[in-house]
Amino acid sequence: MFRITRTPAGIVEFDPLQRKQGRGVYLCRDISCIEKAKAKGLLGRSLKTKVPISIYTELINYLENKSEIRIS
Repeated sequence: MFRITRTPAGIVEFDPLQRKQGRGVYLCRDISCIEKAKAKGLLGRSLKTKVPISIYTELINYLENKSEIRIS
C-alpha cells in the first residue's frame, strides 16, 4: 500500500517509508486505484485538503519504476 501524508504544516507528500508524521491515508499499489482516487478526489476528501496533481504522477512513476526488473 502507498501512504500519502498531510504534514502538520499542511503539505501533502508521498510517504514511501510510511514514517512521516501527520494525517495519513493508504492507497493500493495499482494504477487503476490511483486513477480512481484522482478522478473522485478521494485523497483530498480523506486528507481534508487539496491534493496536487503531482502526487498522483509521483505515485504512478514510483509504481512503474519499482516494477521494472533490473539485471546486474
